[in-house]
Amino acid sequence: MNQHKPTTQQIILRINFTKRTLDNLPLPEKTDKQITYHDTVKPGLKLMVRASGTKTFFMYRKIQGKPERCTIGRYPNTTIEQARKQTDILNAKVSQGINPNDEKRSLRAEMTLKELFDYYLNHHAIHHKKTWEEDARQFKCYLDSWKNRKLSNITHPQIQKLHIHIGENHESR
Repeated sequence: MNQHKPTTQQIILRINFTKRTLDNLPLPEKTDKQITYHDTVKPGLKLMVRASGTKTFFMYRKIQGKPERCTIGRYPNTTIEQARKQTDILNAKVSQGINPNDEKRSLRAEMTLKELFDYYLNHHAIHHKKTWEEDARQFKCYLDSWKNRKLSNITHPQIQKLHIHIGENHESR
């Protein structure tokens, strides 16, 4: 009979997260991708150790029946105390019926300024404006540095400041 060797993902390693313990954790072999440790103090808090030496805190829970992993931060930049507090915050959101990862997902799915402008150009300007090429030129000239910004990250004061800057530079030509 051929025995199946469990991977590091199948081995549950429970330890008390202390600075000394985390600093001295062994790195997985190159054949193993990662080792996951479970904190004995804070349920749901875990630490993933990769062969590269990267150590990342995360919370793992079933949320609305689906398993979710919420990344908290890398050790040692994120301390054990910070990771435990963040786990409490994430657990509180989950108990209110909120999936903490949904906010991150919606931010990733949010349009950038360039995507919005391309939509405007292709669905309106090209079909209804004779000056659509001028619109494209001005976008490239004045807004190119903002093209990859998410729309929610562009504020009214920033727009005002850019508008003033464009006006001042345009008058000096």
